[in-house]
Amino acid sequence: MYISLIISLTLYINSTVSCVSCRFIVYKKNKTKKELAEELQKEADGASFSLELNTEWNFKDAKTPGLIGIVNPKSNKHLMKVAVYTKEEKKLLYDSGYLKPEQYIEYGKLENELPAGKHQAVAQVKIYDETGQRLLSENAVNVNVYVES
Repeated sequence: MYISLIISLTLYINSTVSCVSCRFIVYKKNKTKKELAEELQKEADGASFSLELNTEWNFKDAKTPGLIGIVNPKSNKHLMKVAVYTKEEKKLLYDSGYLKPEQYIEYGKLENELPAGKHQAVAQVKIYDETGQRLLSENAVNVNVYVES
């Protein structure tokens, strides 16, 4: 038997933020190198994940929707959720709900009001299986939230 280590669920967010998990896959000895390579590639293709997330959110005021830019690209196989919290108070600012591959959110409204100014926040990005029942990976990304007035 061959034992192959597959690195799965590499999460690319803007630049260089990554989250990696590993698992073992056992293959029967009678497979050709080509068959094994095809299976490994198929496994790797289904195990990677990418997303686009704007890390500079701008709002005219705390009640008007602002540009947030969250994308679950077509290339993904998994659902994702993004919840953004203030860094210090951990107050929920935005919750995307589940996003399927090819879904995106261009504008969003803050869940809780913020005073004018720059606010440090954290986007909790969670990756789920296709049913939304099993959490596969999660990571955090810093986000700046600007409220004009």
